[in-house]
Amino acid sequence: MDANVRDYALDGVMTGLLAAGHCFKVGIPSWVLTELVSRKFAPLRPRDVLGLSKSHRENSITAEYLNKMGYEFSWGTLSEELRTDEDDGVLVGTFEIFPTQVLMAFPQVAMVEDLFIWMYQNHPLHHEKFDGDEAIGDWFVLSFSAVGQEKIDELRRWLAVIFVPRVMPDLILEARRIVAAAADVASARSADGTSEDALREVGRFQLCGEPADLVFNTLGNRRR
Repeated sequence: MDANVRDYALDGVMTGLLAAGHCFKVGIPSWVLTELVSRKFAPLRPRDVLGLSKSHRENSITAEYLNKMGYEFSWGTLSEELRTDEDDGVLVGTFEIFPTQVLMAFPQVAMVEDLFIWMYQNHPLHHEKFDGDEAIGDWFVLSFSAVGQEKIDELRRWLAVIFVPRVMPDLILEARRIVAAAADVASARSADGTSEDALREVGRFQLCGEPADLVFNTLGNRRR
């Protein structure tokens, strides 16, 4: 089966599951574990990643992802968490974006998070009611939340009908273009010909340029 056809079929199935609220355990991305222990800057010990040390027992990536629920799309993961607020007892729903393709090519999650927030805020289908926010989970880059069953259902419908099939393809394509260009420029400027040193975060929204430079294909509305 052609890869594009397979991805289209997968995304269609996952969107249907999202609309119905049938999430499942997504587990720990194995490449993230490798990245955390092998990266050049501030690598973690394997025991820290696995939550076996005292300092990382409660906040390890393993503990965070052990029971993570969500949906696996061709571009990455959409997580889902439903919880009851301890103070007022209302139901809170949170959905977060993990763009696997982009993060594997450019594992600077804070910079990618700023990039996705900025791109979505400037997308033609940006929804004021579902504004998007910084993610709570590690390695997630965009978060949506709602309070109360009715509003959670409304957010779920919007994610399944608008955001996932019509906004995410634009964000993924633009993110891949932007991070590839940034890596090329950084590599040319670095002493050893790699971008690892040159692309460390030095400020917020470091990868973001002018909104007019974004290229979106949604609804045939191509912005340049």
